[in-house]
Amino acid sequence: MITNINYLSENIVLLDNKMYNDDILIKKHNWHKYLNELGWHKLHPKLIKILNKQVTYNYNNSQYGQLECGNDGNCLFDCISYSFNNHDIYNKNFVPITSYTLRKMISKSLSRERYLEIIELYKVLKDCGDLDEDWDPYNTTISEYKEMITNNKDIFWGDHILMDLLINILNINLVILDNNGVYNTMNIYKPHVITIVLLYENTNHFKLIGNFQENNMISLFNHRNLPLEIKNMINIK
Repeated sequence: MITNINYLSENIVLLDNKMYNDDILIKKHNWHKYLNELGWHKLHPKLIKILNKQVTYNYNNSQYGQLECGNDGNCLFDCISYSFNNHDIYNKNFVPITSYTLRKMISKSLSRERYLEIIELYKVLKDCGDLDEDWDPYNTTISEYKEMITNNKDIFWGDHILMDLLINILNINLVILDNNGVYNTMNIYKPHVITIVLLYENTNHFKLIGNFQENNMISLFNHRNLPLEIKNMINIK
């Protein structure tokens, strides 16, 4: 008996956490054919080879997909919000998370002490010529900084400082991959919290990485269903 149903697109349906194309159950060998309709595509072959080397078994069809969640300066926040929203799709009381929601959470979390620590980091970046954004940390108040984080995606598109704040505010693991392997976020993996995996492209863009398992594309992982390839890449068991 079907207890949960959600229409993801004109043809793709989620029934009790299993994906169907009309009446056809989507499986490991054909997920890329059908989930293309939702925007899911296979990873770059170079990254697939790196992942495959982490395990002794390999699927004929890689189970890893990438999803473009937005490219307007909110890509980091859009990927994280999509992952949460997709996971809670059956919750009737669920209130969707947006990129603005996440930005507001960062802004509200900042104490003056934390702001002073962060602004010193930005000053170092500016002095070294590594601050790409068009703002001056030497002449920015805490209220101005919070306003920029919340409402100016052209300046704060999601740098490593905001990423670190998000990891701590949401209490999540964030694993970043690029076509060469793992990007070090300098955060210690916590097995008791959820994990989101992102693809980092061209030094300035994030996409969401999912893994097709049990007839569903998963993008919000617990320690149990985090793929072994990912665990091996970040040296956890």
